[in-house]
Amino acid sequence: IICQEMEQNLKNDTPNIVITGNRSLEGIMYISKYFFITLPSIIYLESPFDLLKTNYEARERIKLTDLEFEKKFLEEIKSGLYNIRDYVIEHQDTCLFVHKLNNDDKAVDIVKRKILVKGEQ
Repeated sequence: IICQEMEQNLKNDTPNIVITGNRSLEGIMYISKYFFITLPSIIYLESPFDLLKTNYEARERIKLTDLEFEKKFLEEIKSGLYNIRDYVIEHQDTCLFVHKLNNDDKAVDIVKRKILVKGEQ
């Protein structure tokens, strides 16, 4: 359903980039296959626990204890989030792993620079 919705939004264009917040490698591979992307380039941003918690609380407009957030985070890990991380580490020739330390724009700048460098190769 998601792929069909994306396809409808694209009209007749074939995407050369698909941005998704998918939290499972299987989901990313399904979307890639659907759009005939043989080797997906995945950008994986990793952040420290405190930053993840702060951003989650701001996004969801709630306040959690460390233990409550850890429980939610462990659910994401169990759902396959680290499978994506492992894939990116194993495929550094086509993927990008960025460790984001804070909410400044430096992580985004790093991603932009690396994408531009890869595009020039």
